[in-house]
Amino acid sequence: MRERLDCALLCFDEPGGGMPCDEGVFARDRLVLHRLHQPVTSDDDVHVLVELASRLQRFDACMVAVSETNLAWVRQVLLAAFGRLRTPVIGLVANLTAPALCDLYNLGMADFVRAPLCPEELRIRIERALQPAGSWPNCGYTNTEPRPA
Repeated sequence: MRERLDCALLCFDEPGGGMPCDEGVFARDRLVLHRLHQPVTSDDDVHVLVELASRLQRFDACMVAVSETNLAWVRQVLLAAFGRLRTPVIGLVANLTAPALCDLYNLGMADFVRAPLCPEELRIRIERALQPAGSWPNCGYTNTEPRPA
């Protein structure tokens, strides 16, 4: 487990479509959110993640706000960056259906959190995204044990 995680925020400036992107230190000083200085609009080139790939390498993760209004554009952005981005992408989602989330996973999104953002949950999800799938720590519950009542 890392002492401190740095997460880039890819924010949107479209009217009514963006979600607030507050930067700062959260989760008992264990998570730092850094807003990228150039806000993105849905009219921007869909290669924004590819163009930011080298800049994003200094971060542990990149959080992208995804809502119903920019879902199609985020799909295009993830498709353009598929296989080219080393930094895990975590979606901050609002009002999305299960098929939309499944589609985002298939396009390379590592995980998601629901708005409003819980910094502790984001920290845990970033830690899991950084670990190989077989090395996830056991949370004290296995499928072979009966669930506690």
